[in-house]
Amino acid sequence: MHQAFYKLDSKKQRQIINAALNEFAQKGPHDASTNAIVSAANISKGTLFYYFKNKQSLYHYLIDYALEFVREEYLNKVDMSQQDIFNRIQAMMIIKMKMLKSHPIIINFLSLPILATTDNELSDDLVTKIKQLEQQSYDVMTENIDYSYFKNDVNPTHALQLIQFMITGYSESVKQHLTVDDITNNNYTYYFHEFEVYLAEMRKLFYK
Repeated sequence: MHQAFYKLDSKKQRQIINAALNEFAQKGPHDASTNAIVSAANISKGTLFYYFKNKQSLYHYLIDYALEFVREEYLNKVDMSQQDIFNRIQAMMIIKMKMLKSHPIIINFLSLPILATTDNELSDDLVTKIKQLEQQSYDVMTENIDYSYFKNDVNPTHALQLIQFMITGYSESVKQHLTVDDITNNNYTYYFHEFEVYLAEMRKLFYK
């Protein structure tokens, strides 16, 4: 699948991918215009549909591409030798901030509400990949953690779950306020600083 696309030189591939990511991120999968994509990528519509069967095929390819990007550029770069969970989470946030700055278009795209795993427009394969990435993200955060940092009367397993709940809840709150322009213009440092404050409070709550 998409073998003809892979035969393009990397520069042309990125040009098409970035044009498509930007259009889908701004308008969503239903309202995204293939006319706008081909115009931005400087190709014909026939050429686009030669590489991708239709708009849905292109959209699904972009999801797969973005998920793999996050795996390689974010999760696989986390230092798993760091056994203090709060230090590890903070390091993960630094990597994520760098990714936001260097590839805002991909982050905009991944912020689409339609990427929820309950979306029945996604193939079973993509839903599985999204869930696998979510699980890998949790594993990267929690594996090889030194439980001796926790207070004696704290159940580490429960503490990790509460930390995850906090992160998930905060992420959902940020999504409701963070706009595409905020990400594109790097207007999100406030949220990272606020998140650090919450991490510090969690550290005081759970650590000796």
